[in-house]
Amino acid sequence: MAGTGTIAGPAPVAPAITMDDRCIRIYCNIVGNLDLSPRVMRSMLDKECDDKRSNETYRQLMERRLGRAYGNGEWKKLASFSANVLETSTDSTKLDVTPLFLLFTKLFGLGKGGAFKDPTALLAKLGAVKKLRNDVMHDLDNAVDAQKFTELTAALEELVREAGRFYALPQADVDAEVQNLNNDIDKVRRMDSQIIYYWCARLASSGKRAIRLLWKAKFEHEKLSLNHETVQRQEVFHALDMNVRETDGGKTVSYTEIFEAREKVMVVTGVAGAGKTTLVKNIVLQFFNPQQTAPGYLRPFNQLIFFECRDRTTPTLSDVIQQHYEELCIELLKENVLMALLRLDVLFIIDGFDEVNENSRKVVLEIIMKTWRSNCRVLITTRPHAVKELAPLLRLNDVSSTQYEILPLTKLADQLAFLRRYEAALGGDTLTGEVSKSFESLSEDVRSLFTEPINLVHFCEMHKHFPKEISSWKMPGDVAPVKLRLYKELIQTKLAGSINEDSDILIKDMFNAVGAAALELLNDDVLILMEADHLVIKEKIQKTPKSNDEVDPAAVLSVMLKEHKPLCSNRSSSYEFKHKSEQEMFAGNYIVQRIIGGYADSLYSILGVPKEGMSRLREVLLYVVAALSRDSPRHLTRRWPQLKEALCYAGVTRNAVMACVASCPNAGMLGDLVGDGSSLHVREDRHVDAAVAMLSLSKPDAVEVYMEAAALRGAPWGALVAAAGGAGVWLTLSSPDAYEPHDDLLLPLHDSG
Repeated sequence: MAGTGTIAGPAPVAPAITMDDRCIRIYCNIVGNLDLSPRVMRSMLDKECDDKRSNETYRQLMERRLGRAYGNGEWKKLASFSANVLETSTDSTKLDVTPLFLLFTKLFGLGKGGAFKDPTALLAKLGAVKKLRNDVMHDLDNAVDAQKFTELTAALEELVREAGRFYALPQADVDAEVQNLNNDIDKVRRMDSQIIYYWCARLASSGKRAIRLLWKAKFEHEKLSLNHETVQRQEVFHALDMNVRETDGGKTVSYTEIFEAREKVMVVTGVAGAGKTTLVKNIVLQFFNPQQTAPGYLRPFNQLIFFECRDRTTPTLSDVIQQHYEELCIELLKENVLMALLRLDVLFIIDGFDEVNENSRKVVLEIIMKTWRSNCRVLITTRPHAVKELAPLLRLNDVSSTQYEILPLTKLADQLAFLRRYEAALGGDTLTGEVSKSFESLSEDVRSLFTEPINLVHFCEMHKHFPKEISSWKMPGDVAPVKLRLYKELIQTKLAGSINEDSDILIKDMFNAVGAAALELLNDDVLILMEADHLVIKEKIQKTPKSNDEVDPAAVLSVMLKEHKPLCSNRSSSYEFKHKSEQEMFAGNYIVQRIIGGYADSLYSILGVPKEGMSRLREVLLYVVAALSRDSPRHLTRRWPQLKEALCYAGVTRNAVMACVASCPNAGMLGDLVGDGSSLHVREDRHVDAAVAMLSLSKPDAVEVYMEAAALRGAPWGALVAAAGGAGVWLTLSSPDAYEPHDDLLLPLHDSG
């Protein structure tokens, strides 16, 4: 049997193998389901489509038989994952079992030339072949079972004979097809190590085990961002309550349900610290957990590839594959392993598209281009602002996608449940509940700052170091300075004995040195620091005015950065801030200190980035506005024209502006940023006040409110309706009680005219 893949280089000849070997049993099942089954079904399809024109796609054929064109939404719903391949293929060579089976079911339903034959028996035979394919490709235990290959060969012969009856073929032709099938089956049993299906078998046999230890070492533990305590990632994962929202206004679903989408690509968005990376790392751990079977939503996949867009050193997808399957790539060559992988049922996870760089963009594009088969799915996480950059890549390659948004943890019960997991993980047998009690005692306004997982983790750490100060938080603005103060405390602990005086000035200078480096790296779109970058920052810390030979810059940086040990002995360590939001915080603090310090430099001179690159500093600029609003309103007023222009170039969104206004005093002027037109969306009670402030400076076309009735009653709802003026106000109640009257909420709308 000839292989269908082009060999990228001379693969070694396989050793002599007996039929009892595990690998050949997997090989037979792989070849049977990925090669024999599609070839038999393609031969049948040629008979079913004998009226098909040579340049006609299968979608066009179906539309001709239907008598009209499908709408794009109708087609997507009808063809699901196979939509793209069926609307672009003019022959069956690219069709695997899944799109072939779907095509048969739809064609039989349409009929041909007004004639109709009952396809029930033939569909049953096709269904049996498809089921065997799913059994084997989704479960390695079945792939090792020699009986599965026996069942498949019998099912294929029955399918050939049933097709002969259905299409009224001469018996001699049917017997000839059966004989050809048996000849191919005999060839399969003589394993050929030079074809793509051998490489597939090797991947299925050992690929998952080969990379399990890699991901376990990298992801099993989570180190808290502000100290060196670690927790078991899966113990603290907020799994059951991690919900996502379809951004087209659909229902709220569990994160596991996004895999039920009909589209090939799933895009999960979330603000900084929403838990995007934590979510996908837990998906990886669940997939590779040797103690239990993969959860139901992951069972359709037999391989998983994880790629981080912040990676600057991996230029091609085959290099990514080599990092996953190092030993197999040495034996078979990485290009061959990649070709084989794309024939299996693979989930590609692309984390942090908003952090993409020149090299990683090439890898992302390669994944999108090469996963056209129905057996591959792609999960992409990103901050919301980068979706507009991702969309053209998907559209250019005619890839369908569904977008979801990670919901914030706005309910107190969810926030407390999250905190208790961390408290249990950190407290061991001494769980006291003090963290959750302290959080529960805060005002609702202050708690509203902790709707993202990263901020709740920070609360745990702040409670450990400043439990008494937390009780003094009365306003949202009281919280922000504490995080920098916590870093200061940790550094003072590190430097104990090294300095005797002026530690405040020394640490401030160190923060500025780190902040300047953080800003420069963000300007260069760099999140991963190489050893050379790390050395430069250490030298800057060493040169701070109050520093001396006793101060260890590496110890200071260990508080702010996390080190990634190299997987290969010939590579150096790399470093990154504990979270991207931390890098943005230090960069923002540096800018604030430059402004408050009375430097005459223009804002653009301080930022060091041209206007066209301002989008990289979107979150940094919002941090600067919030900090100036809190610490020096006069400097905010003085610098506002420059800040406003920079924020406009950065493409700040209405939602980001509203969140900033909601949490900052004296920041209502941000409403001037959003201008008139489009819609203003209000989804949290704390944003109602912010929306009122913004509406005094801009007039959107409409104000769309989506909230629970109880939350809205506790907010200045009437003031919002009044501030909207001539703009339409649309109210949708979340989870409404059908028996609860809502006249009080409707009255302001009625009075507004």
